[in-house]
This record gives sequence, C-alpha cells and structure tokens, in this order.
Amino acid sequence: MKEDTVAYKKNKNAQVFYEDLQKVKAEFMATKKTSIFADEERLREKVSKLYGTFCGMESKPNATHLESIEDLQKEYATQKDAFQKAIAKNLPKNPQVKKPTEFK
Repeated sequence: MKEDTVAYKKNKNAQVFYEDLQKVKAEFMATKKTSIFADEERLREKVSKLYGTFCGMESKPNATHLESIEDLQKEYATQKDAFQKAIAKNLPKNPQVKKPTEFK
C-alpha cells in the first residue's frame, strides 16, 4: 500500500485501511519493544509459549493446558473477526485492492 507514497498520502481511504490493518497486526504480534526483558505478549507469543510447553512435556496435557488452547482459539476468532471487519469496511472504498479469499 505504501509503495507509491505520493498516491498513498493523497488517498485518505488507503491511510485509514492501512491503520486498521496495523491495529489488527498489533494484536497478533508485538509491535513495540519496551526492553529486552519486558515486551508485549500478543497472540503469536502466547501460541509459541504454549507450543514450547507441549514440546517439553513428557506427560499428556492436563486440563489447564487444554483450556489454554481453547482460550487461544477464542482470541484468534476475535482477531479474525476484527480483520474481516477492517476488510469489509475499507475494501469497498479501495477497489484496486483485491479482497482476500480467506483468513488463515
């Protein structure tokens, strides 16, 4: 979207769309690095942490681990909805951008 900065700066709809996408991205992964010890923990970090826990386990997952999976799935569904809303809100205003077929 920002390849042609002159056209981007003139197109308010493209700027709003870009900002909406950045908000959705910020919920999936940390966009700010506060220090080497304390960063934002977003969906990507939570999934990685849980995956690491499962890889290091020698026993089967307990109820808490399984609940963590369900919580992450709910958080993912919320972010998926936010993405779909951003697409629905902005793409009719930006016909040159192709609508994605599916959010994976």
